[in-house]
Amino acid sequence: MKERHIRLELIQEPVLAGPSGVIRAVGWDLAARVAELGLAQGSKIDLAYRIRENDHADYGGLEVEIAGIDLSAT
Repeated sequence: MKERHIRLELIQEPVLAGPSGVIRAVGWDLAARVAELGLAQGSKIDLAYRIRENDHADYGGLEVEIAGIDLSAT
């Protein structure tokens, strides 16, 4: 995704996300926040999100849209 946005593959513990255990999520204008937090693969995070429908012809369907992100306290 462009320089301003993020796309994450999230794993919830215990795994409740489905057969692969992965939830795909997008965050609009959150790239700077991710850099500020110093997130890397395996980081534990807390998310505020909403479920929405993407009507894009190639990427359509339900998706998790990240509204806020922070490092997990646990």
